[in-house]
Amino acid sequence: MLQAAKSLAKRYRPEVGLIRSWGAIDDMKEFTVIIDNMMNLELLMWASTHEGSNQDGTAQDLRKIAISHADHATQDFFRPDGSTYHVVELNPLTGAVLRKHTAQGKADDSCWSRGQTWAIYGFAAMYEATKDRKYLEQSLKAADYYLAHLPADHVPPSDFNSTLTGLEFTDSSAAAIACCAFFRISRLSDDPAIRTRFRQAAIDTLRSLTRAPYFSDSPDKASALLYQARNYSPDANNRLTNTSLIWGDYYLLEALLAYDASQS
Repeated sequence: MLQAAKSLAKRYRPEVGLIRSWGAIDDMKEFTVIIDNMMNLELLMWASTHEGSNQDGTAQDLRKIAISHADHATQDFFRPDGSTYHVVELNPLTGAVLRKHTAQGKADDSCWSRGQTWAIYGFAAMYEATKDRKYLEQSLKAADYYLAHLPADHVPPSDFNSTLTGLEFTDSSAAAIACCAFFRISRLSDDPAIRTRFRQAAIDTLRSLTRAPYFSDSPDKASALLYQARNYSPDANNRLTNTSLIWGDYYLLEALLAYDASQS
């Protein structure tokens, strides 16, 4: 895990202040970052506090890289309403933003739901690791947008700007990620109202994910969660919708464990 953290840190560029997501590590023409990268920062923060990371003096660097990435992501990925862009392209020499767009959402100016949950979870994790309230506030900002646009069953469409209806256009994996983040926010916040609100949101989400139509115990299915979407697609027959995704089941399990812990 320490080696993984150090390898990830090599994709950080000080001139940009972010960790490169896609592309060759030495590409000086493009520097692409996706909101998903917020999930990687927990690894860097963990590594910076564990024995072995100080042997070559990298512990402090790992922490600085994680904080720099989170701070720049706050600035570059968020819209005023709390929604997020999926992809940001920057100049690798100056860090100037060149373009904001999507790779898995409906449109460049839409809100891809799983990207929104990566932000909610990632900033909550950064708050837990640093105790810096600005990260909790950013997580809450993303969460408020997410909750305000949810349907009644607490499972979002694959893109919040989608006009498509039907289970095949939902993304239960996004709901599972959000559920985990909500349990974490509830555990970390010192505000009773926030604790209560997000614990209830997590339980409501978990209730939907652990029964039909989203949950399956059939041996004929490749995953426990049904109606996961790799990306937004207007084609219900596209293999990227209503598919099996390993992270959906992973975060469902994490959410169940978080619920169990919250009961004690």
